[in-house]
Parts: sequence; C-alpha cells; structure tokens
Amino acid sequence: MKNIILRMCLESFGILIACSIFVAYTIQKKPLLKDLTKTEDAITKMIVAVILGYLVLELVVPFIRDIPYVIEKNCLTIEGTATVKDGAGANPKRDVAIEDKRTKEIVRVVFTYSGDIETGDELIVQYVPYSHYGILIEHNGKQIHNYIE
Repeated sequence: MKNIILRMCLESFGILIACSIFVAYTIQKKPLLKDLTKTEDAITKMIVAVILGYLVLELVVPFIRDIPYVIEKNCLTIEGTATVKDGAGANPKRDVAIEDKRTKEIVRVVFTYSGDIETGDELIVQYVPYSHYGILIEHNGKQIHNYIE
C-alpha cells in the first residue's frame, strides 16, 4: 500500500509543480524560452497547456479518484495470466496486461517488481480501480507481498 501511495504522490506532485511553473510564467507574461517571438511563445504555451492538461486528466484525476480506495484499503484483485512481457531493467516499474481467469477480461496494472514478467506468467495483483496502480501478491505461485487488508 505504501508503494501505491508513494507513486501516486510523486507523480501527482511532479505534474502539479510543472503546472504551477507554467501558470506562473503565463500570468507574468514571461516567455517560456528566451529566443521566441510572441507568436512562437503563444503557440509553445498552447502546446504545453494541452500536454499538461492531458497529464492532469490521465494521471492526477485518477489518483484523486483512488484516494477513498487507498484510505479504506479497498483494492481490486486480479488473478490471471500476463499477456505481455515486461523485463527487468533499471526501472522496477512494471506495466503489465493480465487476462483475468474468471472473466477473461484483460486489465492493465502497474506495480513495482525487480524481476522479469514473461508472457504466460501466473500473477495475482491487488490494485486501485482508476489509476490501476497495485501490488504484486504472487508471481507463478511464489508469494511476493501480503494481501492488503
């Protein structure tokens, strides 16, 4: 649960800080880059606004919607087979699509794990419903973390 909270906070704060800096530059009518004309600066600000808006809608809003689930420790559980490979690298963040054994629905979840996830691996993951951030409970029958209670 701490991993979920930490990742949600870090990503949200990073995006909100970027939004704050952007708003400050826009209100003060400072150019984002010094060598731009007024037209180029306006276009650049529009592009940045669209990108930041997208990030807020795709990351921050789901995190906010997940807060009650995190506080109540009310996570969804999926047990199934990995449908994509996500190998170990410098970043232990895994973004895996899992086909649920019961419903055959494919759900994308994000969790931290230092090992490889291969196509066909059996996984049990607990996750929050909107951001799909979670904790790997079991990998091929081996317990990795305890269930969130």
